[in-house]
Amino acid sequence: MRNKNIDFEELARELDISPTMHKYAVERYRGLSDYLQEKGINAKFYPQGSFRTGTVVRPLVNGVESDYDIDVVCELDTVKSETAPQYVKQVVGAAISEDKTYRDKLLPEDSRCWTLQYADVVDTIGLKLDVVPSSHEDAERIRHLIELGIEQEQASQAIVITEKRGTNSYFWLPSNPGGYGDWFDGINDRFLKENIAEKKAAFFRENRHLFAAMASVEDVPDYYLRTTLQRVIQILKRHRDLFYERSDKTGKLKPASVIITTLAAQIARSSPSTRLDDLL
Repeated sequence: MRNKNIDFEELARELDISPTMHKYAVERYRGLSDYLQEKGINAKFYPQGSFRTGTVVRPLVNGVESDYDIDVVCELDTVKSETAPQYVKQVVGAAISEDKTYRDKLLPEDSRCWTLQYADVVDTIGLKLDVVPSSHEDAERIRHLIELGIEQEQASQAIVITEKRGTNSYFWLPSNPGGYGDWFDGINDRFLKENIAEKKAAFFRENRHLFAAMASVEDVPDYYLRTTLQRVIQILKRHRDLFYERSDKTGKLKPASVIITTLAAQIARSSPSTRLDDLL
């Protein structure tokens, strides 16, 4: 008899970003962070969205699997009230375009980010690195979030990102990818701890080339592992992509991944089972 959990695991694994591609993406955004520091731009770089929650799936574009999209926050060492969205957006874009290596990969300005296109990274699969310029949220707004019931540690990570509307108008949009990631980790933790030693040993054995010669199983970061909750979210996201690819060619009705991730995490939080098929 076929094992549904094994089938679901294999399905999600095929959708996931490969460890080699993951490492490549991390090296690229860390390199960009170092470059901006050299240019005098003090900023924190950290992943957001599916790269942060470990629920990446390869995008479908017109029914064909496309390059991976990785979102990275570039949080300048500024506070919203002390700067302007146009400055935050343009100072990052100008610095990126000054270096020929980055300039050759830089796509036209997007409404909320600067995108670097890396072609044919692994087995003809490319990578789009979306760099999202932002500033830290004001203290008054953070206090308000805490009053609404958000934990202080999560609320304190609130930021504002920039959005360009029209030809030359820029606005602030509230966001909190760091706080959201911590919230997700809090739910995902019990799934992560299940058989974690065996998971790390298997990953280290299958991906030995990613680590230094003297590395051991203990050196495997948690972000390389996938829990049953993360696998469920990946499967649901691909189901979403296929359904709306067939029924809504405009793409306007397709739910955002954060909605699927949030609902799945809320359900998993109260689930007595950690089995993939039970969660799904």
